[in-house]
Amino acid sequence: MRKMISFSSAIAVALFACGGGNNNNNDKVDAKGSGSGSGSGSGSGSNNACSTFGATTTIAAGQSQATYFAPDAQDPAQVEYDEDFGSNAEWSVIINSGSGSATSDFPTLSGSNVTVDLSTAMDAFAVLVTFQGTGSAATPQYAYISTAGTLDVASYGSGSATFAGSITGATYTHVDFTTTSTGIQFTMLDSDGCKTMVGSASFTDKEMLPSGFEDGPTLPHYKYDTSALSGRTR
Repeated sequence: MRKMISFSSAIAVALFACGGGNNNNNDKVDAKGSGSGSGSGSGSGSNNACSTFGATTTIAAGQSQATYFAPDAQDPAQVEYDEDFGSNAEWSVIINSGSGSATSDFPTLSGSNVTVDLSTAMDAFAVLVTFQGTGSAATPQYAYISTAGTLDVASYGSGSATFAGSITGATYTHVDFTTTSTGIQFTMLDSDGCKTMVGSASFTDKEMLPSGFEDGPTLPHYKYDTSALSGRTR
């Protein structure tokens, strides 16, 4: 389920380096189950990824969803916030918490007022992802992952808790990925070195338990994973 929210201020995204809800809801696949197909995203060598956002991009009101993924034998608990913006892009904030989390930034399944350096964090990150296609048939095209910035988490928890906070001074770097039956797995920072900056952004939404990957009226919702990304253990 996604619902319309509004930000207190717009988010300006400046590209550099390479020049560059409503209550509609459709289950795609079970979040821990099986799905069809696999794929990858890169854009390396073409500069297409470097022009993804243009000189500036403004994120105003959009459709958002916060999801709590319970821990299992392989993964710690994960809380994820997703916000659609424009016609084909999504901004997401992810933390891993509790038993199995790579660091002690979020040692329990509930907390408040936690500040994390995104340049070194093992259990928190943010991403910008663009999609090609429309609706539930849209597929990920390019992804940028946070490599600098400060994440302030005001509150988080499990079940119906509120996931809220903000990110300031963030740098996002073009990252390669594969799509799997359980979501999107990031593999390595792309060799083109493309980067984009987000000055500040805030988020807040009530967490829901996944009955599957939730589709808003525009873009699919995926679970994001950095376990295969060099320099991170989760």
